[in-house]
Amino acid sequence: MKAAIINSFGNSEVLSVENDIPKPEIKKNQVLVKVIAASINPLDYKIRKGELKQVLGNKFPMILGNDVAGIVEKCGEDVHDFKVGDHVYGMIDTNEKPSYFGFAKPGAYAEYVATRADTLSLKPQNLSFEEAASVPLCALTAYQSLVKKVKIKKDDRILINGSSGGVGVFAVQIAKSIGAEVTAVASKQNKQLMLDLGVDHFFNYKQKSIYDIEEKFDVIYDIASNLTYSKSKPLLNKKGVFISNTPSPIAALIPCLRKRKKVKNKTFAWVSPHGKDLSVISKMISTNQIRPLIDTIYFLDQIRNAHEHIEKGGVSGKLVVKI
Repeated sequence: MKAAIINSFGNSEVLSVENDIPKPEIKKNQVLVKVIAASINPLDYKIRKGELKQVLGNKFPMILGNDVAGIVEKCGEDVHDFKVGDHVYGMIDTNEKPSYFGFAKPGAYAEYVATRADTLSLKPQNLSFEEAASVPLCALTAYQSLVKKVKIKKDDRILINGSSGGVGVFAVQIAKSIGAEVTAVASKQNKQLMLDLGVDHFFNYKQKSIYDIEEKFDVIYDIASNLTYSKSKPLLNKKGVFISNTPSPIAALIPCLRKRKKVKNKTFAWVSPHGKDLSVISKMISTNQIRPLIDTIYFLDQIRNAHEHIEKGGVSGKLVVKI
């Protein structure tokens, strides 16, 4: 099969597209998906550069990518929720069982991928395959952070730092669908986008420091990971929560610390493949509460360009790869 692979860690030049990669075999709890589209996440280039080799290993050739949308080609004997021909999407994990460290094993930049059935959901009918591929990892990150971890509620005042990126556009829409009052932090060029998504207030971080905001918030969601809790604390209400998706180095290596349910004033959320959570997101998409936003669509042969684009920054929404 055709796939984009790496045979060593490094810059975008280590990516190559090959035509003779073995088609994956499925286990009892897995589904073989014919991939129509995948998407690019910052996680992908971090893996490519070797930043996660301690937990993902360095077995080459390695196929990157965790977001897919495609058609079910084959189901394992223990799979009962899907059938051949179903249109599905998900944040895949090619591990037969979830890893101890909680890292999903990639493999989306390919014509076929084998993933556990519990990572998938039926694709919303009102989305194209390209749109669907842009959803899973980022939407799950926002949903698991705001809804499952922090448990935001109606009228909460939320500041979202990094609101125009892949996770940010979903975080804004999920928060608004719940009835929160949202302050979006982004550059001036994304102001209209944020207003179109329904934010209540817009803050241009290039104009003045976020720390100079005079309002108080129930939640500060630091998607951009460039704020500090100590400096942000004056912006929080007494029971306000500062949350990011970047754990401390210790928590990154010790799963039990990531799974703690108690939420303190400073916390983080770790995204996990989760078909049931994605099904909830699918309902929100089907009822037009949230919608994906695509910046650029690439072909698989342009995978290096896609990686260079996301590393450069300034992406509004998601980068998608047509397989």
